[in-house]
Amino acid sequence: MNTKTNITFRLMLLATSALLSFVTSAGTPPFEGCISKGCVGVIDNIYLHRDGSIKFPPPGKVVKEPTGDLDCKLGEGVYFTLKQSHPHFKNIYSMLLTAHSANKEVFIRIVLGSKDCQVDYAVIY
Repeated sequence: MNTKTNITFRLMLLATSALLSFVTSAGTPPFEGCISKGCVGVIDNIYLHRDGSIKFPPPGKVVKEPTGDLDCKLGEGVYFTLKQSHPHFKNIYSMLLTAHSANKEVFIRIVLGSKDCQVDYAVIY
């Protein structure tokens, strides 16, 4: 290997190592259960509603289990809702499916005061 190739290879290794350490260090949720702005936990069920929205119980919660001080009204008294009009609908839906398949915890941030506890954003752990 010439010097230029060797330096490029080492820089790529360093960048990959830095990225992997960032990804693995972001693996701890900020809290457990639900607080006013969202919930952390595993997603047990995902429903595709006829209106095109995605509905799922708050992460880590069993249907009809109290969700603490959530600052929103659960859809049908049970569900968080990801509206098809959300600018990142496909990305968040993909993330939810991935988290569900891999049994990973997620943090779902809701839009405060929203009807149907609309999803603002999601983080996978």
